[in-house]
Amino acid sequence: MTTSYASVEERKAKRNIRPSDVAVPSSTGRQRGTGPSSNMGISEERRTPAQKDLDAILYSYYTRRLARITQVSSNATAQMSPRSMWQRPYSLSHNRLTHSLKVGQVARRLAQYLLQDDQNAKGIEVAGGLEPDVAELAGRAHDLGHPPFGHIGEQVLDQIAVQNGLPDGFEGNAQSFRILTFLQRKLRDGRPVQGMNLTNVSTASIVKYPWSRGDSGKKYRKFNYYDIDIDRFTGSVTPLLYCDDSGILEAQIMDWADDISYATHDIEDFALAGVIPLHRLTFRPEGNKYVPVDYDEFNRFWKYASTYLSDDSDEYEAAAKRSFMDVAGRFFLTELDDSEQSRDRMRAFASYVITETSLGTSVDPSTGCLLKTPEVAGLVDIMKRLTWYYVIDRPETTIRQRGEKKVLESVVLELLAWSKEAYSEEEHVASRNGRQTRQRTGTEQSEIRNGLDSTLRESINRSIEDYRDRHRSGSVLQLTDEERKEAGLVRGVIDYVAGLTEEDIYAYHHMFELGYVEKGSLRES
Repeated sequence: MTTSYASVEERKAKRNIRPSDVAVPSSTGRQRGTGPSSNMGISEERRTPAQKDLDAILYSYYTRRLARITQVSSNATAQMSPRSMWQRPYSLSHNRLTHSLKVGQVARRLAQYLLQDDQNAKGIEVAGGLEPDVAELAGRAHDLGHPPFGHIGEQVLDQIAVQNGLPDGFEGNAQSFRILTFLQRKLRDGRPVQGMNLTNVSTASIVKYPWSRGDSGKKYRKFNYYDIDIDRFTGSVTPLLYCDDSGILEAQIMDWADDISYATHDIEDFALAGVIPLHRLTFRPEGNKYVPVDYDEFNRFWKYASTYLSDDSDEYEAAAKRSFMDVAGRFFLTELDDSEQSRDRMRAFASYVITETSLGTSVDPSTGCLLKTPEVAGLVDIMKRLTWYYVIDRPETTIRQRGEKKVLESVVLELLAWSKEAYSEEEHVASRNGRQTRQRTGTEQSEIRNGLDSTLRESINRSIEDYRDRHRSGSVLQLTDEERKEAGLVRGVIDYVAGLTEEDIYAYHHMFELGYVEKGSLRES
């Protein structure tokens, strides 16, 4: 069945609408979002709506947090011996913040290149428009919901959430959406309100997977909103969608920019560290053709990488190999090290790939969807696999990830048990007749909850209130009051943990091991 979408004119008209422009009833009887936010006496706004949103993302706590979240490895030099580490003093690995900034930059350039080519004009019109500021915002914000320890962290939080009564568990993309629309608060008329109050197009720009985990017929593992956030999704994102199984044009550009950055900037850490032997994967001329300089090394890598191509046709694989051969032979004829010359070569390589992939990208004039040539799509497919083959799918990385998983699991389960105890209205006490249950007084409840980290307590309270809201749709409506409280508590703990840094997790783990946690906010320490 074909989905019915709004017309181009309707979608254009709704791009710059903010939640504050629309009055929404709440469970408290107040109106949420009753007109534009106050400018508190500041002079007239000179930024465009997209520029205002882009600035807001930059100043968010969740953006700053990404500087302390793993990209691929918490330290690229962990793959090396102490001797080689000493010989490479300038090794510096990417983190989620540097990755996000680069994705934003690549997305902005892609949008600008598309706008400069008149052949894309019709497709951009069908899409409802294209703004470079929005594309950059999408790149900066797409990983805001990434938890500590990357994808291992996602797996841990998802498993624990499902086991504790949240059917849609945890997903980094859905968490990013929840941050923008609920978790990151903003002052409006002097009062904190939920969400960043971004325009619809800015919110929709981070949505790569416009469905929930529970959507029937969706076979994909990834999704972009939890059921508790369905009203926020249908209010901001649904009115702008126009293409089956895809986000808006800015979201498609961000997704492609993310792949390009992963295929260039992410391998920089490990290539300069000597972990990815690019010089052994290059080609040399032999007669009228080019051949690998190291047949065994190249064939082992290609056997692995070719199984992950997004298109399994022989023509696509041939195009991918041609593109990779051209890049490898152009930049990696000799071994890389941490010299300035090697870093110059890596910068030139990244610039070349970004330019080529940009020139190989267009907008379909009939559908408004992003198109990539087989050559650039295949090149990015292969380059992405370099990090997986030489770093991620290696025993050293697996060992580290198992340790991170154990640490995170122990912290989340301890925080969850502690929070459930703190929010229970009953307690078990010893008596002559054995253990009995008694009701806690309001003062007792307050005292035990005040023992929690203040930010954790606030996260739980906000989430419980969110689940208790009677003016929402979706499966939450079927829950009893007690089930809503329980779901809100679990989601609040998951929200809190997902917003911590990796150092915070290790600090909690250390303190729980010692049996001591200092009062106050760990996040703000």
